[in-house]
Amino acid sequence: MKELYLIDGYGGSPKVNWLDWVGNQIGKNFQVKKVFVARPSEAVVDKFDRALFEQINEVEDAYFVCHSLGCVSLLRYLINSKRRPKGIIFVSPFDQHISEYDMFDDFFVHDSLEFVSMTSHNSIVISSQDDPIIPWQFSQQIAKKLTIPFLLLPTGGHFRATEGVITLPEVMSYINNHWKQ
Repeated sequence: MKELYLIDGYGGSPKVNWLDWVGNQIGKNFQVKKVFVARPSEAVVDKFDRALFEQINEVEDAYFVCHSLGCVSLLRYLINSKRRPKGIIFVSPFDQHISEYDMFDDFFVHDSLEFVSMTSHNSIVISSQDDPIIPWQFSQQIAKKLTIPFLLLPTGGHFRATEGVITLPEVMSYINNHWKQ
């Protein structure tokens, strides 16, 4: 059975928002694995790195859905482990300085993202025009660097439960159209 990893970012948890909804919607097509970071409201690189290295068992035959700092952490993981998954859905990824979030700067792997290049029909970046934290242009640049499609939604904010986003149908649509072969 295909493995699907759910990775949330700063202050998040894959069991209280749209990531949990995705995990519940998957059904019997995937074995869902939620990556948990202890105290995710503390942006400490080693803690995020350790969580991924300890909880991700499979990469090459697995799929990933990640959000915000979870995307940055997954990119670090893939660059450091030199492995590529079957597909990734990145929601609000970034690799540039974010005002008011200086603590994220330590997460960036400024090596070329070419190694991670996902040139395929199995990965996508999703962003929102009204994201108050990550400018959608930052996410679009990630899509260009990884040579994958970019989907810009008109609304959705930063896709947080506190903003009322507890489902993300675009993610399920992508999974159903691209990953359920």
